[in-house]
Amino acid sequence: METKTLIGFQNPSDNKITVLEHCDDSGQLSTAGKILNNLYNTTTLAKKLIKEGTKEQSIDVSDTVNIDNYVWTVLGTDFGMGIEIYNSQSEFIKQFSKNPSYQYLYMFSETDNEWQVASSDNQTFRSLASEL
Repeated sequence: METKTLIGFQNPSDNKITVLEHCDDSGQLSTAGKILNNLYNTTTLAKKLIKEGTKEQSIDVSDTVNIDNYVWTVLGTDFGMGIEIYNSQSEFIKQFSKNPSYQYLYMFSETDNEWQVASSDNQTFRSLASEL
């Protein structure tokens, strides 16, 4: 079974989470986690990723993940499809039970100004930086 990942952004005014469903990465901490934490580590960069994705093209992230010729693609909300809005973190966490191929869920918390991660074996959002 292919492992997939979801990447979201939590709006502090209503706690709703905009989630992108189109990411070509398996979602492992060693790849998606490092990419998000190292390349999209501010509110501005995280918002831009959610809105624009990687501009419908693959970007070379080999240096970030220490894997030769590793490319990464995420389709943002501008793409117009593959977007979900969840009302809360608990609603987002339910994706683990709905789709067992998800091993990690990533969410940028604007309130905490950091990426957070939940895993299928620890379904609580926690600081991504501390998990790496």
